[in-house]
Amino acid sequence: MQSTASSSLTSNILWFLASLALAFLVWVIATTQSDPIAQRRLTGITIQMQPDEGMIVTLVAGGRRTANVNVRARQSVLQLLTNDDVTLHADLAGLSPGVHTVPLRADVSEARRAVVDPQPAQITITLEQEQRELKPVVVEILNEPPEAYSRGEIQISETQVLVTGVATRVREVQRLQAILDLSQQRTTFSSEIELVPVDAAGNRVADVSIAQTVRVTVEITQREDVEVISVIPSIDRESLGEAYIYLGLIDWNPKSISVTGSDQALAELGETLQTETIDLANATGPLTVNIPVQLPQGVFLVESDQTIEVEIAIEVREDIKPLDAIPVQWVGLGANLTVTTVPETVTVLVQGPQPIVEQLTADNIRVEINLQGLGPGTHNLTPIATTNIGQIPSDTISILPTTISVTLTAIGEPP
Repeated sequence: MQSTASSSLTSNILWFLASLALAFLVWVIATTQSDPIAQRRLTGITIQMQPDEGMIVTLVAGGRRTANVNVRARQSVLQLLTNDDVTLHADLAGLSPGVHTVPLRADVSEARRAVVDPQPAQITITLEQEQRELKPVVVEILNEPPEAYSRGEIQISETQVLVTGVATRVREVQRLQAILDLSQQRTTFSSEIELVPVDAAGNRVADVSIAQTVRVTVEITQREDVEVISVIPSIDRESLGEAYIYLGLIDWNPKSISVTGSDQALAELGETLQTETIDLANATGPLTVNIPVQLPQGVFLVESDQTIEVEIAIEVREDIKPLDAIPVQWVGLGANLTVTTVPETVTVLVQGPQPIVEQLTADNIRVEINLQGLGPGTHNLTPIATTNIGQIPSDTISILPTTISVTLTAIGEPP
């Protein structure tokens, strides 16, 4: 009796396990069909390379710093996968100076279950021993302050700065340049300056790192024998021709200049100086001129050849001129047709720059009507006027009257 019960229990367990296995198989098949496994290629993933302290990667074969990966995962995972989910490592731990071929290891984010295969599977790198040396800092003045100003002694926060790189490159560095351009500086200069590593010939040395910037301070003051004074352009507006309109002064530069001279001459200077008078007699439009400054006796420019650039707005005055009795001409008259126009002449109003409009005569104007495709009968047509002077656009020409009555008659028929 006990044997029968035990046999029945074993049978039930076997049936249960078989049913469970069958259910799992059905679930796997259903899942695979609804979310199949697929493959995707991710490109341009940066290779992480961390050598031991004191070592530097100086060369990667083919310049390769990135690689591609082939990823196998379910379709739902691949759709969400990005480059940020994959990391590539080249293990450089324990490697000595020299050339090494290193396998790539790919890891994928824990949130994304996938199989990742790097392409290529390995890279070739060159390791060199890192070297550190202190190099002197030298300030180079690219341009001095304006002539009206003088500078004091140069002060730098550091006279030596640490340079790091491979031994061959570090040895090339002779000095670290802090380059200053003081050409526009009129007050004390103080700023952090990036250093440039250069060799003995002054050429920049590449592939080295500089530990820090330096603060450079230069006191800049105005010279005691120099005065900075404002300048105003002097313009003879009356010299402008009647055919033009003076619209105003656009700009001038510089607006102040530096002058020197005897103490008495500088003391007698007013608040402003004027330029020499600008003559507009030959101006025909917007004007830009370089003009000297009028200086009192005993006063001289610090920059001897300095002039003031002045921009002046000038516009041509427009005028309207009527031209009477301009004959109406036609084009496109059909065969065996005669034409009669009423009126036979028109008045043309021309608007444009005064110097050009004043010279216009009837010989410069043509008024015509187009008869192309028209048959016998009376037609009201709009004439078109043109001029043989290019500076007059057609849309500034008007015709009076605005329409012409044109009668076309077949030859041999009474009008």
